[in-house]
Amino acid sequence: MIPNKGVPSRETFWFPTHDGNKWRSVEARWEIEDVLNHVFPREYSETYHKVASMLMKFLLQNPDGIDGDTLGKWIKENKISKATMYNRVLPKLRAFGLIKRERLEGKSLLTPSLSFASHLIHVGNQWIEIVKTARADYKEKMKKKFA
Repeated sequence: MIPNKGVPSRETFWFPTHDGNKWRSVEARWEIEDVLNHVFPREYSETYHKVASMLMKFLLQNPDGIDGDTLGKWIKENKISKATMYNRVLPKLRAFGLIKRERLEGKSLLTPSLSFASHLIHVGNQWIEIVKTARADYKEKMKKKFA
């Protein structure tokens, strides 16, 4: 097996250090651009971030989905590179669970998906449980030690 040079960009989630100044406040309401900044960081992928933001806004205006013909017309109207859309943006949005593609009666339909949020919520909840368990185990250990 040939060693790789790191995680492929199509599989990376940008998560800047929490004590830096790149975080949007968790107290504020985030917009689609704020969420997508973790998938296509403006700082490193400005074009992909812009295209993904435009696409997600379009999809969220059409939450029941858009078919391939509608997407093709939208790409042309917005002068977006097909290579950017089909080779970079769509695959990563699908891989991360922000959109899903359904096949219906011979055509493809793109819709917004909640898989991304469900997975991140699960990761966060599991971390909470891991930390709570460690704290409880530690307290129990200390009680026994000094009993």
